[in-house]
Amino acid sequence: MKKLSIPPYGIAGRGKTARHMARYLRLSRIPFVSWSRGDSAPPEQAFKTCKIVLLLISDGAIENFMADNPSLHKKTLIHFSGSHVSEKAAGLHPLVAFGNRPFSLSEYRKIPFITEKGRASFGKIFPALKNPSYEINPALKPYYHALCVMAGNFSTALWQKLFSGLESDLGLPAKAAKPYLRAVLKNLEHNHELALTGPFARGDSQTIAHNLHALTGDPYLPIYKAFKKTLQEVPCK
Repeated sequence: MKKLSIPPYGIAGRGKTARHMARYLRLSRIPFVSWSRGDSAPPEQAFKTCKIVLLLISDGAIENFMADNPSLHKKTLIHFSGSHVSEKAAGLHPLVAFGNRPFSLSEYRKIPFITEKGRASFGKIFPALKNPSYEINPALKPYYHALCVMAGNFSTALWQKLFSGLESDLGLPAKAAKPYLRAVLKNLEHNHELALTGPFARGDSQTIAHNLHALTGDPYLPIYKAFKKTLQEVPCK
């Protein structure tokens, strides 16, 4: 794959998203320049040859970073926040969970990007990349991101609870639950509307009561109760 002859992208940040985006561009043979706080050169100098700068920093730092570096306003500024909306930088949100595991090029290419309706499209910012993209009303971004956080972060915390509970409380290997995890994922992929299983899906109040009793004193008891209340208000399919 030949390296593309285009101005380098600028990447501000050194967190997971910045590292993953740098890897994606590197695997795609697309030039880029990275800068992070603590570097000797200021952003203005580091991004001198860049036309597009990706602000891959924490949501709360985006506006301050732009205010502290007014010279960058001449460039196209893009942030990857799923909830923040900025007048000075358009948002492109990768709908994926970036962890410590490096992705393959094929995995990066499958990541959908959510853009802000009426602002820069994914194709305009990354013409050499062919990721799927979808646009939403910027006013709906906080709701969109809340859905993502609940599905991704909350479910991860529950799986971590299962894995640690198997090991520390029951003396079982965490890997014993991996087929269960894969089955849940495949059920969701096959038909997400009919993926729920277990006592809530079959209306088994006795088993639910036993579950609640078994969790007495456990920090996760309120979570089970909250799900019970919510699923009673939103009928299971």
